[in-house]
Amino acid sequence: MSIQMSAIQIKPLNAFSLIESLVTLLVVVIALYFISPVIFKLHSQMSLDNEIEQIKNFVYHIQTKARYQQKNFSLSINQSRDRWCMVAVENEDEKQIACDCLNLTSCVIPKSYLLYQSPTRLKLISNSLYPNVFSNIYGVSGQLSNKCLGLEMDNLNEYIQFDPRGVIYVAQKGKRTTCR
Repeated sequence: MSIQMSAIQIKPLNAFSLIESLVTLLVVVIALYFISPVIFKLHSQMSLDNEIEQIKNFVYHIQTKARYQQKNFSLSINQSRDRWCMVAVENEDEKQIACDCLNLTSCVIPKSYLLYQSPTRLKLISNSLYPNVFSNIYGVSGQLSNKCLGLEMDNLNEYIQFDPRGVIYVAQKGKRTTCR
C-alpha cells in the first residue's frame, strides 16, 4: 500500500499592511492640503460672482419698476461688520431720500421701498455709502447715476460700474475704468 502525499500550496494573502495604509492616508492628506486652497478660492470667486448677479438683478428690478410706474427711486447702501444691505426708496420729484437699510425704523419712507439684504459677508468700497444716497434711478428716462461699487471677499475684489444709460457691468481687470 502506497500513500501519496499531496503538497498543499498556500497562497499569500493580498492585504494592506498597517504601514501601507498609513502611507496611503498620508498621500491623500498631502494631496488635499495642496488642493484645498484652489477649492476655497473657486468657492470665493463663485460666491462673489453670485453676489454681483444678485445686485444687478435687484437694481434692474428697481429700474423696471421705476420705468413702468414712472417713479423715481433713491438707492442707499449700508454695511456693518458682518452684514450689508441695499434699499430703494420711492421719492417725490427729484428729492433724494437716504435710508439706513440696517435700521429701517429710522427711515422716513414716504411711499414704498424695496429691500435687499445679503447673507454674504462682503466689504463694500464706495464713497457713496450711507448716510449718502448711492444712486438715483429715474423712472421717466430710466437712467442711473454714474457710480461704482467695489466688492471685496477673501482677497478677491470686483468693481461694478453703473452706467448713466442704465447698464450695469463688471469692470474688467486690467482695463481702464473710472472705478479704480
